[in-house]
Amino acid sequence: LLEVSMRYEEMAKALDETCRVYKGADGLQAWLGYSYELFETNHFRASIALLNVLDHCYPNNYEVLGNLGAAYTMLQEDDKAVGYLQRAVALAPTDPIDTWDLGRLYDYMNKVGLADEWYQKSLALDKDADRRRSNTCLYAEFVEKKLHESKRACELQKANCETQQQTACESRK
Repeated sequence: LLEVSMRYEEMAKALDETCRVYKGADGLQAWLGYSYELFETNHFRASIALLNVLDHCYPNNYEVLGNLGAAYTMLQEDDKAVGYLQRAVALAPTDPIDTWDLGRLYDYMNKVGLADEWYQKSLALDKDADRRRSNTCLYAEFVEKKLHESKRACELQKANCETQQQTACESRK
């Protein structure tokens, strides 16, 4: 009800009260869903408010930290974002999503070497074939435009991208 009526500050207060009363582990997943909904509707500050409460109640949870990193990334608060994403990856080094998000953030920050390192780690970890293919297509664009390796980018694009996305291959004709 608080979400629908856009009373986001009250949502964070209600969550804090709930966390003090209910100690079950399943509470985290329920509340993460709300923070995700707020994120998806571009209410990043409201999402961060809920995630900060969850971080206090469920400290050192990689999902909470990764979501905080993603929200700060969307707000272009890169210093905060990178700290949260680094912590998330340190807690769950085999999680391909936070690893990808860290690479993506480094890419946006033009830290090309770090971006390449984390992109490759994420792709190696990802067991979800559809997501890996989509991310490899994005990585191929990075290889083409940031690493300036059109031959490798073309090979990646041919294997993972739709024809119209194979921009590196056009330059090789």
